[in-house]
Amino acid sequence: MTQPPASFHAKPRGLFGPSFLAKLLFEKFRTHQPLSRQHDRYAREGVNLSLSTLADQVGACAAVLKPLHLLIEAHVLAAERLHGDDTTVPLLAKTKTDDARLWTYVRDDRPFAGPAPQPRCSATRTTVAPHARPCTSPAMAASFRPMPMQVSTPCSAPGGHRTAEPGAVLGA
Repeated sequence: MTQPPASFHAKPRGLFGPSFLAKLLFEKFRTHQPLSRQHDRYAREGVNLSLSTLADQVGACAAVLKPLHLLIEAHVLAAERLHGDDTTVPLLAKTKTDDARLWTYVRDDRPFAGPAPQPRCSATRTTVAPHARPCTSPAMAASFRPMPMQVSTPCSAPGGHRTAEPGAVLGA
């Protein structure tokens, strides 16, 4: 007696296949559909999935995709120049909403005729930090090396851009 091999699952011993997981992540992150609304929609269609099950699947997918995230991050930070954006975002806390900072870094050398190949997609690195000061991304401070940087938002910090070496970060 023989048995055919098991179908592919994105995570070991996973309950759901890659198609469902891709749909779940696309609706959550691309169309900004909260898991509670997805849960309600599946319930109306007769599929009983708990909200915690959906949240567990999102977390498992994040763990599976972490190596890909690290490769993209290394590619972005290896650039000769970066495009940076510093944005204030609301961060939900237990009793109130705090202000946090969102830093996004994009590597794109096309406008400068750089040596890197043209990207097929936008390679970004995003960091969120609560209670951070403007223009001091903790991720960039930890891996700092002087480089040209195109900053799309003006720095509101006293003294402008802060760098380890004067003139290493250039505002737009």
